Order: sequence, then structure tokens, then C-alpha cells
Amino acid sequence: MINLKPFCGDDDPRDYLNAPFSEGTFTYATNGHILIRVARRDDVPEVDDKSSMKGKCEKLFADNPFVAAVPIPEVPPLVEEDCDCCNGEGTHERKCGKSSDYPCAECNATGSVMVEPDESKWPRIEVGNAGFAPRYLRLLLTLPNVQLSPNAMEPAPFTFDGGSGLIMPMRE
Repeated sequence: MINLKPFCGDDDPRDYLNAPFSEGTFTYATNGHILIRVARRDDVPEVDDKSSMKGKCEKLFADNPFVAAVPIPEVPPLVEEDCDCCNGEGTHERKCGKSSDYPCAECNATGSVMVEPDESKWPRIEVGNAGFAPRYLRLLLTLPNVQLSPNAMEPAPFTFDGGSGLIMPMRE
């Protein structure tokens, strides 16, 4: 069974993005950039009637059919770098008069963070006729036998063993 949580938002102010939801015969997970659906799971609650996602997912899939698979190129791995927030120290000096340090929340007090190897602020990888954020392609590649069908600037459908999804491309 595929873990849906990595495809959800992480503390997003739009609550409906932070957990999977069910509607009709499917269960969905989305972070606003990727939307996946699998056969309905009994342990995932029905979409809230007040959610802006209510009734929208199936229309998105109908409007963006899978046409032909394009190979997903190799996505470079993240690289380790000193944390910019704490300058690689892992802690910050308290500014309120206390003498002890406090742990850096950005790097979880490790002093290092994982970053894209690309120097660009918005790294992008071309796949067919569209470009995608490397972090979302890495997430797609965790799915079994994923197949992607880029669609220029429209949501790109993909399939995988056990489900299907859509991923948003990036502008140049």
C-alpha cells in the first residue's frame, strides 16, 4: 500500500491539503503541486463538504487524460550544505539575555541541510514538452512503475501501479 502522506501538504494553511481524503470510489492526496488517487481506502475520511476540493478532483483527471509516456530523466540527488540560518553551528545565541544557545529549527540543530545541486533559485528539469521541479519528480519516482505524460503547461497526468495522478509543470 502506498504511503499517501508524502503527497500531502506539510502544515499548509489550507487544511484540506495536509491529509488524504476520500470521495466517490477514490482516495486522494495533494500538496497543491501533485495530486494522486488510489482506490478508496476505508481508513481515510470523506472530503469535508466545505472543502474547496469537493467535487474537483475527478474533473481534473477527466480534463487531463494520459496520452503517451515520456521517460523521466535522472534527477540529481540533493547535496548537503551548511545551514544558512545558523551558519552550520546548529544553534543560535539567545538574544534575550540568557546565556545558553537554542537549537536551530531550520536544520534541526544538525548544522546542515539538504539542497538542490542546481544554483538556480527555481531548479527545473525538462521532461518532454514541460519542465518540473526536481523535488516533485523525486517524489514521483518513489511510486512503482510510474509513467508520466507531459502536457506543456497543463497538469501532466501520470500512472503508477495502484493509481494515477497529476503534477503541475513549472513556467520557464
